[in-house]
Amino acid sequence: MKEEGLAIQEVDKNRSRITIQSIQNLPTLSVIISQMVKMLENENSSPKDLSDLISRDQSTLAAILKLVNSAFYGFPRKITSIHQAIVILGFNTVKSMALGASIFKSKPVKGGKHNFDRNALWIHSVGVGTAAKILARQTGYKDLDEAFVAGLMHDVGKVVFDSHFPEEFKPVVWKVDEEDILILQAEREVMGIDHAEAGQILLSKWQLPLPIVGAVAYHHNLEKAPDDLAVLAAIVHLADIICRKLKIGSGGDTRIPHADRLAMKNLKLTTGKLEDVLKEVEANRATIELFKIM
Repeated sequence: MKEEGLAIQEVDKNRSRITIQSIQNLPTLSVIISQMVKMLENENSSPKDLSDLISRDQSTLAAILKLVNSAFYGFPRKITSIHQAIVILGFNTVKSMALGASIFKSKPVKGGKHNFDRNALWIHSVGVGTAAKILARQTGYKDLDEAFVAGLMHDVGKVVFDSHFPEEFKPVVWKVDEEDILILQAEREVMGIDHAEAGQILLSKWQLPLPIVGAVAYHHNLEKAPDDLAVLAAIVHLADIICRKLKIGSGGDTRIPHADRLAMKNLKLTTGKLEDVLKEVEANRATIELFKIM
């Protein structure tokens, strides 16, 4: 592992009020989310462990039960047990969704109204996680669940901005609407730091697995990705573009970034296979759009 690949570059003194240090000072994970993170790394964690943990967080429990009782699954009787939900949805799906939902539900620290559509971002993130898992399977990536979580977390930096720096983030949202530019560009111009860098810092602090942190850090900058992180970063990069093209949720703007040629090269992916992935993601749209948290 090239540790320098994830090293945080020195902050330019001309950056605005959003700085690396201020993000590093964000609160640590709650006890429940911290335990969920540990479950991501523990192959011996069981459905009972997860059901016991989720049962202690009523809002996350409600979100998972809402999903499993949706019309999509069509069960004749209502599912009221998180253990039953895990059996139906799958252990890894529930585990990853519970972790993501807990993070995305956070409210702005300064109060007030949201200026950013967090639910649309969550749907987009679930879509990217789904697309990343499909891409991982198509390209023979070793860990499908890791790809899903990396996709799910790829925009967590936007949640950081919206939750902890809402006043500073409002001009970004305004600039995107007025100038019809990528939110990535607006973040860099207004705040001097983008969501990929913010997400890298936060997920590193929360001690998520390094491949996931690296994929979040480099999914908009594949050229700088170390060799051992290049494939997962490329998967997330393409998964994001696929979901933008299909308009699954919203990443905060209406633009579709250009696909980096390195992504196709790193994944040894043909245009035909990419079209197959796109069709499979579209086929999963109804399921993805059921995952609402607000």
